[in-house]
Amino acid sequence: RALGGLATGAGTSLATQWCHNICLVAGRMAALGEAYQAPHYTGAALTAAWREMGASMLYLNFPSRMAIQAVSVCVLSLG
Repeated sequence: RALGGLATGAGTSLATQWCHNICLVAGRMAALGEAYQAPHYTGAALTAAWREMGASMLYLNFPSRMAIQAVSVCVLSLG
């Protein structure tokens, strides 16, 4: 059960890392007062993230996020 929770958390983390990175860029755009596509920044954040990170947008900052999510899912699956 614990290994299943760790694997599920790690897989989910990797599958959603690109969304996480785009949301971070959108948050930065909002904090800086960017007016283009405000308040949602859907396309603008995706374009900016791709321009800044390239293909690494899919996995950048993955290890630390994966550790947190995998352990959290593992603990929740034991309950």
